[in-house]
Amino acid sequence: TRRSETHAGTSHRPPSEGERTVATASRRPRRSSTRNWQRSKAHEAHLAERQAEEERRGKKLRGRKPKAPEDKAGAKERKVTLSKVMSTAKGFIQGYNAQAVANEDQVIVAASVTDEQNDLAQLHPMIEATNESLEKAGIADRPGKLLADAGYASEENFAALDADDPDSYVAVRNMNKNPTRRTGRRGPLKKDVTLIDKMDRKVSNKLGRDLYKRRQAIIEPVFGLFAISRGAVLTTGPFDRSTS
Repeated sequence: TRRSETHAGTSHRPPSEGERTVATASRRPRRSSTRNWQRSKAHEAHLAERQAEEERRGKKLRGRKPKAPEDKAGAKERKVTLSKVMSTAKGFIQGYNAQAVANEDQVIVAASVTDEQNDLAQLHPMIEATNESLEKAGIADRPGKLLADAGYASEENFAALDADDPDSYVAVRNMNKNPTRRTGRRGPLKKDVTLIDKMDRKVSNKLGRDLYKRRQAIIEPVFGLFAISRGAVLTTGPFDRSTS
């Protein structure tokens, strides 16, 4: 069994027709109740398999434990996500901020669309979405490493990372246009160093650089292929204008 690496990326795209159909309702409560019972049983079986795998390995699996399925009986209103005016490298468009996580084989393991232009609030939701996607696929392993561009860098995001999350390598600056390290190349860090400074040191050392270089070759082609296949003009996220 091997860990996978995941890579977070963003892209802006115009809304497609039909995407504003946002409400569903359960017209057959009995069938819904049966499905809820089946989901509950499947969840319990998955937890048992996870525990057995942990006992076999002699250690806990990475990632948070799967959440219990919610009761979906009755009507359910989904959140309305309307498109907004987004700033891109080629001007303004009416669209969305698309998020994606892909493994080293460029297989998309999680995707989402938001009307928020900034990526800062998307790091942890995409980690959670990745875990949920793998759980639904019956995959017990969780990503061992995560590579993300500087659009996701913030003190709050780094403070919220814990042992259950992937080992994260997040750029905090444009390494091409701003090669100067925030904390220098060597020597101990200051006592009042920030989490952003610590992450910069982590991504800037040899191991971090070698790992982070793989991000652009993994996640960027994913959005590029979608743009080409849809006959669209590729536009990237706001921070990707000076992407690291």
